[in-house]
Amino acid sequence: MNTHIPKQNIIISIIVCVSLLLLYVAFLTIPAASLAQFNMVVRPLVFAILAALVFAFNGKDMRMARGVYTINLMAVLAVVILGVAMLAFAFLFGVILNPMAPNAGVILNNLWNNGTVVLLGAYIQYKLVKKSSDEKQTVLITILTITFALTYMGGLRAAIGIGLTMEFFFVSIFRPLLISASASYFAIKGGYLSVVLVNFAYSMILYLLPFVPDITAIAIALLVSGALLAANIISHFIASEKSPAARIRQRRIARYTKKPIGGYVSFGAILLVLVAFFSGMFPIYPLVVLTSSMEPAISRGSLAFIQRVDADEVYERVGEGYIIHFESGGVPYIHRVVGHWYNHHNVRHYITQGDAGAGPDPYPIPPGDVMGIARATLPFFGFPYIFFRSLTGGFN
Repeated sequence: MNTHIPKQNIIISIIVCVSLLLLYVAFLTIPAASLAQFNMVVRPLVFAILAALVFAFNGKDMRMARGVYTINLMAVLAVVILGVAMLAFAFLFGVILNPMAPNAGVILNNLWNNGTVVLLGAYIQYKLVKKSSDEKQTVLITILTITFALTYMGGLRAAIGIGLTMEFFFVSIFRPLLISASASYFAIKGGYLSVVLVNFAYSMILYLLPFVPDITAIAIALLVSGALLAANIISHFIASEKSPAARIRQRRIARYTKKPIGGYVSFGAILLVLVAFFSGMFPIYPLVVLTSSMEPAISRGSLAFIQRVDADEVYERVGEGYIIHFESGGVPYIHRVVGHWYNHHNVRHYITQGDAGAGPDPYPIPPGDVMGIARATLPFFGFPYIFFRSLTGGFN
């Protein structure tokens, strides 16, 4: 007799999510002196209680999901891809001592503090997500995925004191979210083993390896995330319920379906306009602010819109207090005009200074070096450019 109550999984999921959120708030707020005891005792104990609660209500799986063996093999493949990627980058860039796991004692401590939480969390996530997928509760699966990702975002504690940076985003936010989302995917498609393999390997690899590739933290986070994305894509296609013949037929139908020419023309026109704008071919052009020298007026990572000014118009259009884009020694700057200086030819030069600077810039700026006037800014929109710019340096 089936005694399953559809709302039961929702109630248990709410209890788990609230408990984990409270646990995470406690992790962020407790004094640093108590953090070791918290990680060693409180976190594993809470996860053990929640795992026992989930087991008591859901029990064992009485049937195996279709294709579970294939998904388990895909999880093994995901671990292999991660190992090969780490070895490849270690070969290319060399290795350094991992500060998170410098010796056997620290590794054992990490296995207890973090490994126990990962294993218990994988079990809880598997049971709740699997049951939610049976009941078609997509919203609940999303909430569970985000909540379990929070349990691995330990870096946010450090970010409270120094602020959120791009490194913290990819190391402590993006990577845990991707790991949790992948674990939910494997929970829906496969069994507990696949969830454990993905969660444990991708969450614990930096806690267990005494040596890591000699690249930056953000590059390692992107390496791990890229390996997991590749594994997910491979798993999706291999474990797809559609047969190869069905996929080929679907592609053929899409190939011969008529597509509106107007959509292609509009898309091409918009793309050309955007390329021309970001290439500086309009009277107003964009500029990414790479430093914090103009804070608080313009923060680092902002996208500034510069109105182009010809050299013969600078005298009439640029005045004191204006924020200008200029070049000095071949290096572009965006600083504020704070005064003027005249040379022996009575040509006015501009004295500039960053709002965050302690004094004016060392050299007056001649009119020919002034390129434009900042008219508007959009905060944060320049960070994608800064990211790709720093990424090349991170891998080198």
